[in-house]
Amino acid sequence: MKKKCLNRFKCVIIQTPRIFTKMSQRRVSSSTGTADSANSATTTSYLSDLNRSHWNCVNKKKEKDSFFHDLNFMKHVLSNNGSNKSESSPSGEGEHRKTDEGKLITIILNNTLCENSAKIIAKSDIVICADGGANQLYNLCQKLHREKTSNSGASTLKGGEIRKEKDTQINEHLTYNAYMGVSTKSEHKSDKYSPSERKKHENFLDENKLSHLFNIPVKRDKNALNFPHNILPDLICGDFDSINAHVYNYYKNKSVLFEKCSNQEDTDLDKCIDKIKRYIKNDDKVLILGATGNRFDHTCANISSLYKNVSISSLYLIGENNFIFLLRKGYHVINTDSHVFEKNCGILPIGGKCKIKTEGLKYDLNYEYLSFDRLISSSNEIMQQCIKVENDSPILWHSQLKSV
Repeated sequence: MKKKCLNRFKCVIIQTPRIFTKMSQRRVSSSTGTADSANSATTTSYLSDLNRSHWNCVNKKKEKDSFFHDLNFMKHVLSNNGSNKSESSPSGEGEHRKTDEGKLITIILNNTLCENSAKIIAKSDIVICADGGANQLYNLCQKLHREKTSNSGASTLKGGEIRKEKDTQINEHLTYNAYMGVSTKSEHKSDKYSPSERKKHENFLDENKLSHLFNIPVKRDKNALNFPHNILPDLICGDFDSINAHVYNYYKNKSVLFEKCSNQEDTDLDKCIDKIKRYIKNDDKVLILGATGNRFDHTCANISSLYKNVSISSLYLIGENNFIFLLRKGYHVINTDSHVFEKNCGILPIGGKCKIKTEGLKYDLNYEYLSFDRLISSSNEIMQQCIKVENDSPILWHSQLKSV
């Protein structure tokens, strides 16, 4: 049966020139008024077979999904203007795609933050601290405040200008709290609830606050880095075993939303992603700061989170200027920007053996197998703006951010 099918397919290919010859003959005879009905029937039959073979091939190829990764958004995140959105970017296929209008969500882990972190946080629509990540944000804001204070002697701003700006930002934060239904005073628990009912009521309120957080219109503060004390997280998530007591109290007094997650089998990052993934939309970008560096086991755990959440294609690990994300099984076009990313890159088969083809790298791969016991694509280089990758299983893409 297999041999018969192969012969039939070969016949279709061999007969193709004859088909078009007969089609040409038919056009000539039609122009003279003597169309050949036999030739027409034969042509229709062959074209039907050829069309069927073509669509079988197309459908087989469609078994893999296609993904477009426009990393050009990082250029706008790290720029000095107030926008984190780009207007258009080339897809590598001779067309321009309109960029997304999604939110920029930043998760801060309890690890050393790279030098680009301040700009990323300031441009974020939503800032989330994973437990002790609140310590890192607090320390960063204290550092920025000290730097701002030490440089204040060199500036000659008009009297009251800074105070006026601070008052404006505080009022904006109070308005935001009112919209979110957050009280700036300690909430008194009503006696009308039993302990179990009160817990359900509190969970209901927290879910509403989370829903509002991801759905309210975004209003960014373009001057956030000028007033670092006003940079607050929108959510702190975890079991709160690593957040410092004074940091906990500081943000609690600022009416920051806390979400307790007590599952000891999950990492702090897992808890954050699990809490917010139902609210993440296709166009959103999730940047995870402090994801690499220092403890190697923590780095591996964060990479594991990418594999455990493979359905979310917009998770990016950032640490020590590393920029890592997961390529799901399928066809990928990665749009990079040489002003933001270094030339060096790598494709790492951490999840297991992967067959891969690439286009646009210094050392392209042609359906070769990558695995840690044979070959990995490290110390590779980006040679063109749009990189094409085809892979038969999930694999890590690594590139490096420039210090901009």
